[in-house]
Amino acid sequence: MDVELIKGIASVSGTVSRFRDGRKLVARTYKRTGKTCFYVVDPHHRRTKPTNSELRARSTFGAIASEVARRMKNGDSRPRSEIWKEVAKELRAE
Repeated sequence: MDVELIKGIASVSGTVSRFRDGRKLVARTYKRTGKTCFYVVDPHHRRTKPTNSELRARSTFGAIASEVARRMKNGDSRPRSEIWKEVAKELRAE
């Protein structure tokens, strides 16, 4: 659906609203034409089960993220990326 935005808003891009059934309302403003369109996107459902390596990667990511959050909460003021690299290196060493 094409829409015309109110004066003062040049463009809109991204998720505008999420529905309980997983669908979401997305807005896009196209650079070439300058038109803004809104459309509903249905949720994507995976067809295959995650592989063992994907499950390991998810688990590792979660462990690192938890440790980084804990360190930041306890006062580590370094950039998150620096802490992340340190924690990942420590995790690989174990």
